[in-house]
Amino acid sequence: MNRAALYARVSHVGDQDPQAQLDALRSFAAAREWSIAGEYVDRASAGHPTARTAWRQLRADCLAGLLDVVEDKPMEAKMVTVDAATMAKDIAAAGRVALYGLYFDTDKADLKQESAPSLAEIGKLLKGQPDLKVYIVGHTDNVGVFDYNMSLSQRRAKSVVDQLIQSYGISPDRLKPVGAGLIAPVAANDDEAGRSKNRRVEIVKE
Repeated sequence: MNRAALYARVSHVGDQDPQAQLDALRSFAAAREWSIAGEYVDRASAGHPTARTAWRQLRADCLAGLLDVVEDKPMEAKMVTVDAATMAKDIAAAGRVALYGLYFDTDKADLKQESAPSLAEIGKLLKGQPDLKVYIVGHTDNVGVFDYNMSLSQRRAKSVVDQLIQSYGISPDRLKPVGAGLIAPVAANDDEAGRSKNRRVEIVKE
């Protein structure tokens, strides 16, 4: 991004949570090693069918070089590793950060190998802030019955905690696994795009 500033813009669309949209944009940027110069909520485009997420790239040397790129599809899994610095920033600002780079097979609680980059960044975050204590909170979509999803999310959160203890030497008293199941969605569960946003792990500051 030579000589350019990148801005993340989110829009109120239906019931979508602007914070969840920003989380997705930050993950998208971090995966490409882009830095975000500013963030804002665009209320003027509320209801626009394609205004789900947007990037604004403003060339530093030419105000006429203004480009909006709108995406109306879920982001690929390979785009969602959030680095430790971004996690720290989000936790400082909002008390939590949503992660989409921790992968599990359907109905399973064991972490897949593809989760290694995100686990490493969480480990880096916690080692860099030795006084930080967190809840590791598992979230699911609404497929399946309530009690099952609550149990699954708890077991997935515990898997993340176990890996952080075993592989990164994080003290157990700094980590508490919590299963939120389907009770805290960030998007509607009406289609796969929404359900994929709800399947996540959050780090929440104690």
